[in-house]
Amino acid sequence: MFKESLQIQRDAGDATYQALCLNAIGNVYLARGESEDALTYFQQALQLREKLNVPGDIADTLGNLGVTNVNSASTTKPPTPTCARSICIARAGTITARHCNRRASE
Repeated sequence: MFKESLQIQRDAGDATYQALCLNAIGNVYLARGESEDALTYFQQALQLREKLNVPGDIADTLGNLGVTNVNSASTTKPPTPTCARSICIARAGTITARHCNRRASE
């Protein structure tokens, strides 16, 4: 159902709802334990959400990426920068992603 919705939103050129669908598909894969597929969809959602520059949506997808990284057995890097960036954006609301990127890497 989400994949059909995604195609409709792509055809309509609605980036906001494309990102929402991508994030939802990622959550379905995450719930199934399919971390690699979840990461793929969350990364696509993040790209769109960063272009749209809606901090709450960016933080939501970053949080999902962090959870997915924690649950993924194939990930050797700690998810701290992703989670830290998500928390930073969520707390600030209007803070820029660039600032959070810098803070997360410190």
